[in-house]
Amino acid sequence: MKIKDLKTEIPDVFTDIIYGKISSYQMSELELRLKCFEASYYGLDSLAVLPSYLEQAQKIINTEKLSLQLTAISSYPFGTYPPEVKIKEIEKLIAIGAEKVFMVLAAGSLRDGNYQQISKEIEILSEASGTKSSTLILEFSFFEKEEINFIIEEAADKGVDGLMISTNFEPNFEYSNMKTPSFADIKNLNRICKSSLDLIVNAKFFDPKEIFAFFKLGLDKIYVEDISMLKKLQGGNFND
Repeated sequence: MKIKDLKTEIPDVFTDIIYGKISSYQMSELELRLKCFEASYYGLDSLAVLPSYLEQAQKIINTEKLSLQLTAISSYPFGTYPPEVKIKEIEKLIAIGAEKVFMVLAAGSLRDGNYQQISKEIEILSEASGTKSSTLILEFSFFEKEEINFIIEEAADKGVDGLMISTNFEPNFEYSNMKTPSFADIKNLNRICKSSLDLIVNAKFFDPKEIFAFFKLGLDKIYVEDISMLKKLQGGNFND
């Protein structure tokens, strides 16, 4: 029996969880197949993969007849590609199966005060994604408050669908001393974005109780990398 044929008692909120391992640059075919089956089994929103795995993941989904959408990550991890390259990449990702696109902004450019370039990049994401869902990855701890507000305003104005809250870069990088977003930070961002953008939070910074609280706040989606987190969430009561 295939996993897609099994029936489980899972809260409806699982449809608001994006699953993946975008922080991993190496994944065997077996690992990728397992991710696809796990995402389908739990009835999740979508599976997020890096561009190099997108075509292979789509083949697995088609061959196994899994009910699953793919989220592709563009310009990861630093967003340093030129705008014309980002356009081509997004168009290619959609052509080979992405239903949703997450894009990293050129974070350094915004810190340098190049607001015009960032505005153009946000416009590129919206237009190149067409009818597909578009989301900006926001390295929350890298930006100042006014820069975050600028990104939110531009994203809403240019028709981007969502904002994915990430944090600092890997521990050995220059900005490793920056804090991760707190519950209060997420609550405030959710209040700001609510009327204009879906807010997506990376679950690896929080425990299951906090994740439950996020959903009670009306948070739109959660990104999860660890299957053990899914199992913990499966046993939770979202109505308490």
